[in-house]
Amino acid sequence: MTRVSRDHFSDGIIAHSDLKGHDTAQEFSDGKTLRVTTPVTDLRLDPTSAKLDRQILYGHGVCQLENTIGLSRDETTGYVGYVHPYTLGEWQAPTHRVLARSTLLFDAADFKSPNPIAISCGSLVTVVETVGAYVKTHDGLYAIAKHLAPLSAPE
Repeated sequence: MTRVSRDHFSDGIIAHSDLKGHDTAQEFSDGKTLRVTTPVTDLRLDPTSAKLDRQILYGHGVCQLENTIGLSRDETTGYVGYVHPYTLGEWQAPTHRVLARSTLLFDAADFKSPNPIAISCGSLVTVVETVGAYVKTHDGLYAIAKHLAPLSAPE
């Protein structure tokens, strides 16, 4: 069974390139920066375990070393574990954070749009334009503007 510690970016098989000369892994990689594209993704210490170690919120960056249920590092906390790749997508630098306890992402700038996606306080989005009381995100989704704050604003 492969396990990792929360803060050592190696599982003995693959390790981050920064650990060359300090780790005995068989392979080293710089990894690829991706972002969470689901409301949350699970980070587990063991790739086959159902036991959850922590979760990473929508829009947060993850450095992934493998494309399978890959060894990843949460770029915000530095915690290391395994993440399912279907919860990750292309990196896009965030511009805003969700300040409301939760908010919704819509397919159109209309709160009556079907099938909204609920995201939590602390989630990150990349705003590309303002549309009335909404903002359009890099993903083509719309969020209520007053639920967000620029990353440059104090929390």
